[in-house]
Amino acid sequence: MAGLLLTSIVFIAPLSHVAAIQFSHNSVQKIHGAMIDGSIANFQENNWPKKEKKSCKPAGKLYFAHVMKDGGESVNDYFQCLCEKHECSIVHSEGPVHYKAGVESCEPSICTSHGMVDERAENCGSSFKKAPVFTVMRSPVSRIVSLYHFHRDLGHDFCVKNTLWQVLQIVEAKVNGNTTEGLDHEWSEAMVDWYFANGETISLVYGDESQLAKLPAAMKGTMQSATGRDLIRAKEIVKGFTAIFLTDKLEEFPKLFGKSSLFFSWMEQGTCELGHVGAASNYPDPSKKEVELIEKLNWADIELYKYAKTLHNLIK
Repeated sequence: MAGLLLTSIVFIAPLSHVAAIQFSHNSVQKIHGAMIDGSIANFQENNWPKKEKKSCKPAGKLYFAHVMKDGGESVNDYFQCLCEKHECSIVHSEGPVHYKAGVESCEPSICTSHGMVDERAENCGSSFKKAPVFTVMRSPVSRIVSLYHFHRDLGHDFCVKNTLWQVLQIVEAKVNGNTTEGLDHEWSEAMVDWYFANGETISLVYGDESQLAKLPAAMKGTMQSATGRDLIRAKEIVKGFTAIFLTDKLEEFPKLFGKSSLFFSWMEQGTCELGHVGAASNYPDPSKKEVELIEKLNWADIELYKYAKTLHNLIK
């Protein structure tokens, strides 16, 4: 009778369910026996066939040295897409912003940070201590124009109350330790200010604004700009990166990333696209005098950018 009952149950089950469940002979015997002694409700879940789960990618595999306004958010969107498709997570340690993205149940495989590269284990976790590093670099003049309009669009007073030319004058005065009397500005050590003068070099050498605020110049109310020694150190840092990408080729980033030896590069098959690129193209061009002052204030960044374009680790 029990055998007939089991046959009836299998027969009346929907065809799709019967096709989807493939029982071993032992499993059928266990179910049959459970029905006989009335204990089918106690049948253990681990006796049923299980759907195979994707495993998380290893932790601490890639570190993105994210310099502000160098296309980093577009790159972050791209990696979030990869993680959602390939089972991994990203930890963000960008100034005061700290959060996790991708598959949150996984330990982070990727870290994106404004912090010092040498301190990536402290900023991202111990698994990133020796993680390969890459960055994206941008023409300094283009970066400064984008930085100004970025803060202006966000409603930050420094850039809302002042034109680009006035902002550059304020930064120049602060770098030189001069007064800003007559200019509408209350000084702070925030990134809004110091990123306008050799921000890329300073960021690579000193990290985010929390580190910069501890420097002697900031303590005196003046502004830390790059020195010749800082430029030398920044060149050493970028030379040691596994890969460097440039924003003027950022729309090709998925293709270029696939050419690199970075983690995930062999997995990318065109399934993810880069986030929004090219917002700065809508901004008005800077005047001749603005360009000249930008170049003066960002002399180290210009030298660093030129140097990066000569390196073997530039992906092109």
